[in-house]
Amino acid sequence: MINAHIHIFNYHFIPEDFLKVRLDGILGSKADFFLRLLSSKAGRKLLKILGAQRLFPKVTRYAEFLNVGLFETQDQLLQHIDKSYQGLNTSYVLLTLNMDYMSDQGLKGGPKIETQLAEIMDIKRRLGNKVYPFLSIDPRHLGGAELDAWIKQKWATGYFSGFKIYPALGFYPFDERLKPMWEFANANKLPVTTHCTRFGVNYIGSGVWNLIGTRPLSVNPDPVYMQPIYERIQRYRNYQGPARKDIQGNAWACNLFSHPSNYEPILVKYPDIKLCLAHFGGAEEVLAETLFKGKTEDEVKMLDNGVGNAAAYISWFELIKIMMAKYPNCWTDISYTLENTKTFPRLSAVMKSPIADRVLFGTDFFMELQDKDESTVLRNFLNAPDFSATEKLQLYEVNTHRFV
Repeated sequence: MINAHIHIFNYHFIPEDFLKVRLDGILGSKADFFLRLLSSKAGRKLLKILGAQRLFPKVTRYAEFLNVGLFETQDQLLQHIDKSYQGLNTSYVLLTLNMDYMSDQGLKGGPKIETQLAEIMDIKRRLGNKVYPFLSIDPRHLGGAELDAWIKQKWATGYFSGFKIYPALGFYPFDERLKPMWEFANANKLPVTTHCTRFGVNYIGSGVWNLIGTRPLSVNPDPVYMQPIYERIQRYRNYQGPARKDIQGNAWACNLFSHPSNYEPILVKYPDIKLCLAHFGGAEEVLAETLFKGKTEDEVKMLDNGVGNAAAYISWFELIKIMMAKYPNCWTDISYTLENTKTFPRLSAVMKSPIADRVLFGTDFFMELQDKDESTVLRNFLNAPDFSATEKLQLYEVNTHRFV
């Protein structure tokens, strides 16, 4: 078995203001208290006790999520997840994540990505094919010739198996500065996993609309693929409707970076990559449930697809299926989406379609701990009658081995 989507970075690699924004939204007035706990070793120990004792039911799940992120080393996180897979002979795709540029304070104390990678390389050196590390790339870290040299230096170690990008942190996947990564992946037929859902982590700094731009430069400037993207950006910029305040905020604006259509110019130009649009758009899009509160939902749907009414909206789940049918180098995974068992019938239907050979099993540990623990997610999947034994094997064994 291969779990094709997990993270084992810990609090050492996360900007402090990210935690502040995240905790404010979840814990409200208790956020400052939790931040004070996080700032000291004794406080972190107390937080673990609070989570274990389930003293605050409203925040217990998030406390448990923080508890795992408070492990001192990435190796400890890997050992933690592996306990859920005892007897299953499981390997893991380790998706590193460069969070140094996601906020105004991201580089406070110096860049953290090299330390994160050094720990990951040590784990790979010791564990071999138990793990498949993917190298996180952000064009604000390095681009052009510098990125090309950095990639080749990392690859020469023999420790990396693919690339990871997370556009919602503040860049487009087609950014011309990423050309060395796409060319290297294409030349070597490598996998690239990218975040592709409306929800999750996003850029939280003050300059989001400067990063969005108007006509961002692309590795593939073909107007057939880029013009619809530019028009979407302009629709968001021109929008003056009732949900303007929400849509102008970072969480919604960062959808412009993550939209599935952003990958069409890449899939066309680089036919030999294996590009995984992770999460299959997200459980909400799979289920066609309400995405946002109030009028924001209809407004975003119309802005996204440029349609006159929300009923004509095509969900990210449907878009990814269309793209997978069109491009044989387009893949997806069901990480985090798998946490919601209501998605199983629709995911099962995909496993009976022609694109079933490019769907991957993954859980998004430890991010999914915000909703369910790893053992529960795994058990629900393995015991689900929605998937046949053959389909389960294809998801976690056959397809994942072909991908990495």
